[in-house]
Amino acid sequence: MKFLVATLLLALTGPALAAAGAQKSPLYWTYQYVIASSDEELSVAQLVFDLPEMHPEMCDREMLDLLAEFLANANVNDPSYRQGLKEVFGILEMRDAARYRTVAEQVAQKAKDSAIRSLAGRYAKKYQQSVPQYLPGTIDRAALRRQYALDALAARHPAELAVSLATLPLNGGVDRQFVVAGKPDAVVGYQRRMTDGLFVHIRTPYMFHYYRGIGRVTYQYKNGIGWLMRKVTINPLAFEPVMPYRDFAAEFKLPDDESLEMTMLLSGDGPSAQTAAQNNHDRPKPAPTLVMDTAAELLLAKYPSPIEADQRDAYGWFCRLLSKKGGARYAKVLETVAAGAVDEKLRRYAELKIESAPGADSAPYVPGSIKLEDLASVYPVPYPSITMPRTQ
Repeated sequence: MKFLVATLLLALTGPALAAAGAQKSPLYWTYQYVIASSDEELSVAQLVFDLPEMHPEMCDREMLDLLAEFLANANVNDPSYRQGLKEVFGILEMRDAARYRTVAEQVAQKAKDSAIRSLAGRYAKKYQQSVPQYLPGTIDRAALRRQYALDALAARHPAELAVSLATLPLNGGVDRQFVVAGKPDAVVGYQRRMTDGLFVHIRTPYMFHYYRGIGRVTYQYKNGIGWLMRKVTINPLAFEPVMPYRDFAAEFKLPDDESLEMTMLLSGDGPSAQTAAQNNHDRPKPAPTLVMDTAAELLLAKYPSPIEADQRDAYGWFCRLLSKKGGARYAKVLETVAAGAVDEKLRRYAELKIESAPGADSAPYVPGSIKLEDLASVYPVPYPSITMPRTQ
């Protein structure tokens, strides 16, 4: 099943959600955002298992209406979504079940998966009482998402927030984070799923809370307990691509994706540069020549020297990007790095087989043809660096 990410944002300000929002718990707020900002089952999978078992008090009409709107827009054609959607219907049955008959009928009509179609049909047939219906579209999630993006874009955090986040206790809950740092600017839900195809099925749910220009707080779900804080990562730039306003970059007059990735490549920050290189490597379309030329020049500047531990993965991904997307253009660069790199792992990465790369510039890259210092002035890092105090 695909890895899905549900991007969550700063505040629920839509008329259908705002009235009671201020009184809701941090977890309720977070769950609303997951449901409001995703159309995919995997993004809400842990929530719909957790809600009826651990937090039935959160299954009020406001939450159920959001779930109904999610269901109306969800992917109802993927067989792997059956169990999650079954849980959603189960939650809708907890309160005013007949209110969601219209949603169930709509799902039954458009579902291509027979099991999901049957599930929705049974729900609609079971709850025939004449009651006011929740009508799909009543909650305007597109408007909500745009407002969330605006709120996140307006966020400004002092560097001191990083110190506060670093005090969060291991295995603590979401409530403490909100007390210390306030609402995050984005939250991403993710569930790692592994299986041998037969008997072993491992699901590890995570939730990532982001503060713009500061970093990330990672939670992991433990059955019977709930969400536990596992790690605080302070890095102002590395998580910029997941910020909700990136979906509106053109409208908000922000740097486009290529410009942001150039900034990350040139930042000198290992995790940021790795993300930029990996994104270009993984996309099905050709990588921009400027991005690959920059990666090549960074490699040539660094290979004769030892590589810091937090930089090693980034330089490895530079090699992977050039060998997969660059074609013959960077063959000499990789050959030079493989022959002379001080770092053993970097030498191995540089020896990767060069793949054919339709659409790539075939002219050999000439070392020094771009100037990293000049490019860095064109693509400046938008956030100041953060120096954490030394621990005793």
